[in-house]
Amino acid sequence: MNALHDEIRSIVAQHGPLPFESFLELALSHPLYGYQATTDPFRGRQEALSAPDISPLFGEILGLWAADAWTQMGEPTSVRLIELGPARGVLMADALRACSVLAPFLDAVDVCLVEPSPVMRERQRETLADVAVPMRWFSSLSEVPEGPAIIVANAYFGSLPVRHYVRAQEGWREKLVVLAEDGDLAVGLASHAEPSLMGFAPEGAVLEIGARAHQEMAELSGRLVRQGGVGLVIDQGRVATALGETVRARRPAHADLLAEPGASDFVARVNFGSLMRAAEAMGALMRGPVTQAGFLARRGLRERAEAQKRHARPAHAQEIDNAVRTLAGGLGPDGAPVGAMQQVLVVAAPDAPLPPGFESDSDLSALGARARQRA
Repeated sequence: MNALHDEIRSIVAQHGPLPFESFLELALSHPLYGYQATTDPFRGRQEALSAPDISPLFGEILGLWAADAWTQMGEPTSVRLIELGPARGVLMADALRACSVLAPFLDAVDVCLVEPSPVMRERQRETLADVAVPMRWFSSLSEVPEGPAIIVANAYFGSLPVRHYVRAQEGWREKLVVLAEDGDLAVGLASHAEPSLMGFAPEGAVLEIGARAHQEMAELSGRLVRQGGVGLVIDQGRVATALGETVRARRPAHADLLAEPGASDFVARVNFGSLMRAAEAMGALMRGPVTQAGFLARRGLRERAEAQKRHARPAHAQEIDNAVRTLAGGLGPDGAPVGAMQQVLVVAAPDAPLPPGFESDSDLSALGARARQRA
């Protein structure tokens, strides 16, 4: 137990049961005791590594993708390069380094990092200290000034709180955090079923709904539709709604979220079907989703790796090969698949040219169409 655990107990005692989504939001964002306010998850923890940490190839490819997107936008003299949830700042550092020979692009970009955590902002400033490109920090996408944008969201939507509903005899009842008889926090269910949720499922089945992710995708897509630009979403997820709880502690792994709220980060699988519906409702153009492995291959992952290996010592060349295998479908440091389960979705203004990597591949468009039908 910790200070946030005690505070949540007081909230529930005074105001009644707390929706599970609200509990996760407090665990993440409480201004004094939340994970974002108190913890740097990357200090000495291998389990916290993600694709940008596995190899600079990942960020380099995304940087060159952004430069290609800028070219397809007509090379505007000013464009926001926005990253949602920049983690340690490694992705942006690698992306900008790969574009160092593209002076017109770097002169045009206004780098905007959306990061609410003061702890992580400091870590990002350390990582990006030697980058000779001005950048600014914002707490939310809504704070970023208007203008055409290239938006990158890697492992962002899966870090947002989700709602859980449990199938009971009378329907779907929302999961709540309540007080047990001994006064400790426990899991309970709403007294009445949610009337908007229909469909049969076995009693006890869990339905996970990323309402926050849906809302933020609508905001992202709406911005692109109104102001122009393109967005790249990369996350672990599925393309259709499925039963089952996917929320898990991530940093450190296997932590008890209920017993020690705020002591661990969490992640959930993203429902890409829901993201696509949000983007479609705003009138955005979409391509994908496709696997991260497929996207990186299409953007020249192996060719770029081979070019780097020609100037590498044998040990470094082996590291490059290992990184390519991981990014293209292997397991990360926490044992979770990195390339195969990661999905890539592109969102753009409706009058935008087809995004880089998706220009003429009709089977990718068909994949997206099938995903929308299954969602």
